[in-house]
Formats: sequence, C-alpha cells, structure tokens
Amino acid sequence: MKQKTKLKKIITAVAYTLVAILTVCVAIILFLNLSGKTVFLFGRSAMWVKTDSMDPVIPEKTYILVREATAADVQVGDVIVFKSDDPALNGALNTHRVREILNDGAEFVTKGDNNLAIDKQTAKAGNIVGIYERNLPVMSFFGRFLSTTGGITVIALLIFLMILITFLPDVLAASRAKSKKNQIDAIIQDEIDKLKAKDETKHDP
Repeated sequence: MKQKTKLKKIITAVAYTLVAILTVCVAIILFLNLSGKTVFLFGRSAMWVKTDSMDPVIPEKTYILVREATAADVQVGDVIVFKSDDPALNGALNTHRVREILNDGAEFVTKGDNNLAIDKQTAKAGNIVGIYERNLPVMSFFGRFLSTTGGITVIALLIFLMILITFLPDVLAASRAKSKKNQIDAIIQDEIDKLKAKDETKHDP
C-alpha cells in the first residue's frame, strides 16, 4: 500500500513538473514574441495580432499560428509576418497579405484586408519572419482575458488554489503527525512524572 502511494506521488510530481516546464516554455515564447523577438518551436510559433487590419480573417487581439518561412516560400495571396520598415511601427512585426512580388522576390507589396490602402513601405525579403496558417481561438480567448485586470486576478487566484490543493494534504498530514507525537510525548511525560512521584514517596521517612 505504501509503495503504491509513493509511486502515485512520484507520478504526480513528474506530471506537475512536465506541465510546469511546458507552461514556462510557452510563456517565454509568447513573452518574447510580444516583445518583438521571434521564437519558433519545431518551425511554428504563436504570435499576437493587436489590431483589426486583417479583420475578418484575423480579428483584433488574436493569437495566430505562424510557420517559419523565408522570402522564397512566399506567394501572392499569402498572409505573412514581417518586420515593418514603416517608421510609425518602429520596426515591429506586421501581419498583412501579399498583393504583389517585386524585383524577383526582393520586395513584397502588402496590405491589410481591412485597410483601404496598401502599405506605404514594402516588406523586404530579409525581413520575412513567417507565413500565417490559422487562428488559435483558445489562446486568443485567454490572451484577451489576461489583458484585463480581472483576468490577471482570476488566474493568480487559480494558481494559488492549485498550489493549495497540491500541498495542503501533506501539510495537514504533517500537522496531524506532529499533534499525535505531542500527545504521545505528553502521555509519556505524565507517566514519568507519576513514577518519579511514587519513587519519592517510597524514600520519604
């Protein structure tokens, strides 16, 4: 029985560790992507689209799955992610559709589906980051949720509850064991005191 309990604890600990590592990896990737540093894992990455320039294909505040690609992989009609030369974007990543390929693939004319005009600056071949594949609805939901103060508060409470549920049984068990030990120690001490009292009585004149 003890071996089964020990094995269960080991499996639980390993599972929690793997989930924690995966969560940290995803969090790092998303954080770096949000800060403008692109990180791919197995040729794919999740990226955050802030604006509605690609609506309705990509709604405002949506996580998208992007496939790592070079300029040679891009065709007219693809939605690409690239480092923009537009001074207004200050070198940030942009996600727009390719309308035309210029200079044998050295430059790409791009436009947001929801924008009236094409982008003022062309996308340079060396600035191509990847090609859009699809939206990530679940991640988008949590991304929007976490962008609010209430969402951050709820997530923090959930993490606290998970930690509490995970470690509370061990804490209670240790507390009960300590309490039981104290009770036993008290009983032993009481018996010792009784024996001492009896011994003193015997030696009284």
